[in-house]
Amino acid sequence: QINAGNIQSKGIEITLSGKPIETKNFSWDVTLNWAKNQNSIKELAPGINTYLYATNRYDTRLEHRVGGEWGTYYGRKWRTDPTTGQTLIDATGQPLYDINVPIGNVLPKFTGGMFNSFKYKSFDLTFGIDFQSGGLFYSETRNFNTGAGLSQETVGKNDKGNDWRDYPGAYTTAGGNAGGGGIRIPGIFGNGALAGKENNRYISARAYWYTARQRDASNVLLDGSYVKLREIRFGYTIPSSALKSLPFVKSANIGFMIQNAWLIWATTKKWGVDPSELETFYREGGQLSSTRQFGVNLRASF
Repeated sequence: QINAGNIQSKGIEITLSGKPIETKNFSWDVTLNWAKNQNSIKELAPGINTYLYATNRYDTRLEHRVGGEWGTYYGRKWRTDPTTGQTLIDATGQPLYDINVPIGNVLPKFTGGMFNSFKYKSFDLTFGIDFQSGGLFYSETRNFNTGAGLSQETVGKNDKGNDWRDYPGAYTTAGGNAGGGGIRIPGIFGNGALAGKENNRYISARAYWYTARQRDASNVLLDGSYVKLREIRFGYTIPSSALKSLPFVKSANIGFMIQNAWLIWATTKKWGVDPSELETFYREGGQLSSTRQFGVNLRASF
C-alpha cells in the first residue's frame, strides 16, 4: 500500500480563560477548551480507493476510503428485515449477517477539558478534567470476556425464566426446544420453510456469546466517550521567612498530587475498560487495571 493521498480536515477549537472570583485572600482561575474535527478522504494514490489501516478479529477493519471519513470501521453486522427492522435468523437459530458494513468512526465527535486553580492565602488546589464524546475503538477485553463466559453479563435468565447456561435441548419446528435453557435471539426466520415467522429456537449460551456475537462488530467496537479527573494537586507555599537559611531560593511550594485520579464516567466503565487509556487510538488489546499514582513534589524558584 502507498500511504499518500488528499485528506481534507475541517475543525474548530475554542479556548476560554478567566478569573471568576478574586478577593484579597481567595482567587479562582479557570480555562475551558472544546474542539471538534472532521477528516474527509478526497483522494488516495493513483489506482487506490481504499487504504487498509488496521485489522482486528472477526473481519473488523479500520479503513480510509475515498469519499468517506478518515478512520471508518467496517465489519460484520446482523442482517435485518428491511420492512420490519427485525433481526433475520437462520434455521439453526443464529443470526444472518452481512460483511463489509460501515460501523462507525474512530474519531470522537468532540473533545475538551477544564483546568481549575484555586488559591486561598498560602494554599492552592489545582485539577484538570478532560472529556471525549464518541469515537469507536476495538476492545479485546470485552471480546475475550464475553466469548469465554468470564464477564458478569454472560450470566442470566432467558425469557422462560431459566438459566440460559442450561442446555436448550433438541429442537423441532413445531414444538421448539425440549429443554428450558439457552438463549433465543429476538427476530424472524430469514430463510427456509419458516421464513417470516417469529424465531422460536434457543441456542446454547456458548453459541450466542461466542458465535452469534462474532457476527456483529458493534459488540466489540465500543464507544470511547468519557469524563475523567486526570490530575489533582494540593499545595502549600512555604513562607519566605522559612527560607531565610536558603538565600538562593526565592520561593518554594510543596504539594501532594494524584495522577489518573478518577474515571468519573464512561460508557465502557461497566465492562472494566478505560477508554482514556488505550494502547493506541483505535484499539485496546487486553487492558490491565489502570493504576492511580500518588506523589509529593516540590517547586522552587532560584
